[in-house]
Amino acid sequence: MTAMFEAKMTPEFRDVRGRYATATPKMLKEKDKMLHIQMRRYVAIAQDEAPKKTGKFARAIHFKMHREKKTIAVGEVFMPQPLGTWVVGGTKAHAIVARWAAALRFFWQKGPRGPGVYFFKSVNHLGTKKDPFTARAQRRWRPGAGKALNKLSKRFVSRVVKK
Repeated sequence: MTAMFEAKMTPEFRDVRGRYATATPKMLKEKDKMLHIQMRRYVAIAQDEAPKKTGKFARAIHFKMHREKKTIAVGEVFMPQPLGTWVVGGTKAHAIVARWAAALRFFWQKGPRGPGVYFFKSVNHLGTKKDPFTARAQRRWRPGAGKALNKLSKRFVSRVVKK
């Protein structure tokens, strides 16, 4: 699986009221917690925006946290592949050919000869329309994430200035 979304927060706090400051371990922990909360929030929004024929695809969207260079917190959001690419980017019309079996099996309620199971060596798929649910999720997520980051940075500035 490849990440569909990545958020990085670096701990270097530059030019805080004319001074250069470094984050304390407590500040870094707060930052990590805030990123974790925001990543969890983004996943919930992405799951809400994702198509839900059965709901399995949406439920499979998840995130992982990790460190980069010991100081940079990174959160990555993943979705099932290659399905996620097909959902977000859409597909062109294409043929589907049976490769590992003698035929493709379909159950149709309204088949050409009535409801039942039908077998074909190949079918022509019409393709799928794009569903940019990840972009919609980011638009919904961004204002709240910005507010959380602003609130955190104000707390950091007040702590650094008090020193």
